[in-house]
Amino acid sequence: MKKFTRFFLILLALLGIIQTIWFISITYPLNPILKFFNSLPIKNIPTNYIALGFSVVTGFVFLFILMYGLFAISSYNDLSFKSENGKLKISKTSIEKILMNKIKENSSLHDIDVKVKLLGKKHAAKTTISAKSSRNSNLTQQGEQVKRLVAEQLHNDLGIPVKKTIVNLSPNVQDNTTRVI
Repeated sequence: MKKFTRFFLILLALLGIIQTIWFISITYPLNPILKFFNSLPIKNIPTNYIALGFSVVTGFVFLFILMYGLFAISSYNDLSFKSENGKLKISKTSIEKILMNKIKENSSLHDIDVKVKLLGKKHAAKTTISAKSSRNSNLTQQGEQVKRLVAEQLHNDLGIPVKKTIVNLSPNVQDNTTRVI
């Protein structure tokens, strides 16, 4: 999640929670404010209970948005390296192309689609690879080889730890798909 999106969600959630507390205190005043509101001609009608129910539901929704904004794992669009010679940024699409070219070296796979998601400050990677195989047998073994190849490429060459790799292989002739997680 980008920093602006995270900031916007947290701000929205805090405003929503403040609004919910304000609305509950107007509908059902708290003890310090109770004397002031008792002096006003407010009737205790059933719509107050309905309003309280909606307010509690709204409060939980905004509390959930706040928790998501605070604790969601950030994703990045590039990988940054710093050295004494300067900075280097590699985009996510470049990493996807590197992996795609490495997988293309296996001549039995074609129609390869690679999606990479860079998570957290340490840039752990989640990858999803879809491909078609010209061999109809041993798709699970081929999937394991692709998974191992991706892990080696990311970890050894780029220094990115691999969090999860999903490989979806399907035979070229049939619509059956083998998924290796």
